[in-house]
Amino acid sequence: CALPICASADILGVLDSEGRIQYVSPGIEQLHGTPSERLVGESFLDWLHEEDAATLLAVLNDPNWGPGAGHHQLVRLKGSQGEMRMLDLSLRNMTDNKYVGGIVLNLSDVTDRLELRQQLLPVQKLDTLGQLAGGIAHDFNNLLFVIISYAILLKNATEPAQRDYEDLDEILKAANDASDLTNQILTFSRKREIHSRTISL
Repeated sequence: CALPICASADILGVLDSEGRIQYVSPGIEQLHGTPSERLVGESFLDWLHEEDAATLLAVLNDPNWGPGAGHHQLVRLKGSQGEMRMLDLSLRNMTDNKYVGGIVLNLSDVTDRLELRQQLLPVQKLDTLGQLAGGIAHDFNNLLFVIISYAILLKNATEPAQRDYEDLDEILKAANDASDLTNQILTFSRKREIHSRTISL
């Protein structure tokens, strides 16, 4: 191959101005299921999902798509087993280069990477939710500390025989329950260390 980039692990090729294949590296067979030499002359656009093909065709027909111009997009291509693969596509117009005389194509299969990202997305959302909950719980704990402190002061200044004494007990009980709940939220948000212990069943 006359192109120095043909040592790349990606799938490389050269298209004419209408998107027909002039050359494509052998790695295409593993993806497309057809030997590279049999694909010469075929339209690269025919392999793609119709929406992606329409976007790419608009680029090729753009008056500003001249020598030296580049283009990048994600495209969907039907794989050799009939499955849809997601490819990172880059184009560079080198029609004015006497050694190339076409549009250089670079394809990288990013299907597995994108699927992994989708799997990690719920984990990232949960982590963000945990951080938010932890911040709220921390502020709420500060408010509870004030409530509990003042309730204890009032209880100490109240005679046990007075009716308010029992009401203050209920306030303290509810505030302590709320404090336990916020500690659980802080544990969920990983802002508190979890202490494990052995118990007898």
